[in-house]
Amino acid sequence: MEEVVYLEDDDDIATVRQRLERTPARRVLLFVPKGCKALVKAVDLRLLQRYADALAMEVALVTRNRATRVLAKEAGFAVFSRMPRGYLAPSAGRRPRPEGSPEGSPRRALARRPRPEWPSARGLVPTRQWLMNALAFVLLSGLLLSIIAATLLIVPEAVVTLVPTTEPISHTMELQANPDIEAINYERGEIPARVVEMQIEARAQSRTVAKKDVPDARATGTVIFINKRNEPTVIPQGTIVRTSAGSTVRFRTIEEAILPATTGAKIEVGIVAVDPGLSGNVYAWQINTIEGVASLWAEVINDTPTRGGTVKWVPVVTNEDKNRLRASLLQRLQQEGYNRLKEQLEEGEFVPPESVVIEPAGETFDKEVDAQADVLGLEMRVTASGTAIKLEDAHTLAQYLLGFEVKEGFQLLSQGLESQLEKVTRVEGRRVYFEMSASGLMAERIDEGEIREEIRGKPIAAAEEYLRQRFQLDEEPSIMVTPGWLKRIPFRIRVIVSTNDTSSRL
Repeated sequence: MEEVVYLEDDDDIATVRQRLERTPARRVLLFVPKGCKALVKAVDLRLLQRYADALAMEVALVTRNRATRVLAKEAGFAVFSRMPRGYLAPSAGRRPRPEGSPEGSPRRALARRPRPEWPSARGLVPTRQWLMNALAFVLLSGLLLSIIAATLLIVPEAVVTLVPTTEPISHTMELQANPDIEAINYERGEIPARVVEMQIEARAQSRTVAKKDVPDARATGTVIFINKRNEPTVIPQGTIVRTSAGSTVRFRTIEEAILPATTGAKIEVGIVAVDPGLSGNVYAWQINTIEGVASLWAEVINDTPTRGGTVKWVPVVTNEDKNRLRASLLQRLQQEGYNRLKEQLEEGEFVPPESVVIEPAGETFDKEVDAQADVLGLEMRVTASGTAIKLEDAHTLAQYLLGFEVKEGFQLLSQGLESQLEKVTRVEGRRVYFEMSASGLMAERIDEGEIREEIRGKPIAAAEEYLRQRFQLDEEPSIMVTPGWLKRIPFRIRVIVSTNDTSSRL
């Protein structure tokens, strides 16, 4: 047995499932209008495949939506761009509903006997006879639509508005982000993920800890220059004087001096040791040599000792310094790598900090062990990588799994449906395990077909009493009949379900 089910533009995947459940046939041809939003996502088609498998039903699709055709083929459905021969397509892109037919029933059963298999794409090439039949069908459909339109203007209608009682529902579940899969695995609670990585170079410094004794301050003092000629002699600033006995200790004058134009004229000038440390502390009468051409014009002597040369303890590099600096830089790169990886994410993705891995690719210290240095520098190259998770997939899976918590006879409402990431529970390799919480509202399942069958022809008061007794409602049922003088429910009935000030037609 085969049937054709015609969808409408405003149908969603939940409505499609309801119609499949009410269809007795085991082979169903779904006519999907181009503007229908129910089957435009891969997740919707996968859900449709699950529904069909659960109902032991074979489903094929007819649609002009290119994206839907591609996704449907990937999901394993037979797909046609036009209605196969022997089937009647809707004339205005929408599924007419026969008066009195239950919700989701097909407009018309198959015109021919059941076929053992779906027609092939080659069989869809139109012939002249087929074109003539199609033209006749279009003309007849136009006439029929005109008659229907005129009838709709005069046929009475009842609009039933129900506000069902809602109950909150929530659930927290552990999901897994797995880079090894390409689509959501609803049975195992897995969503696809991808590994992002990049190279990072960084530099850091730290002070060394170990110390040793090295020269510190320079010794200072004064020397006396003695003119060796009868004309003025200039001693430039920076002139070098030194000792001549034992280890040579050199000093530099700190100012310019001019000797008077008299042999034996003297002038006192301040000096500072060239090298720091204790070696600059010399006794009186030890500095007696001038370096350079100034020695031709003058002599020098220190009549007082020089003082102030000192030593100090200075840091030296150790292996402990290197290990400490390496660990500090890696810790910094952990955060920097996380921030840099976030820049590579696509819209709607996030990288859990717990998934970020820093792997050193090379390092260079600017000092060797035992080198004298206050500061040790390190240049390091690392590879930062992490697991990128698409939040939309996490929300889709969490909200899908929330549906299994709905009580029997109830349905999960799309209004107020929310989900959020709670925390990352653990990371195993590239897989990330995390908790998602989902919450929403559920209400008693309302069947339009049942309502039509039960209240058609009844007095309005009796119909309202039936609805009041049959369903759990937050407000009194409302029945508006046009024209207003009718006292009984007419043949045409439209049902509207309203929850939280948001209405949706069943």
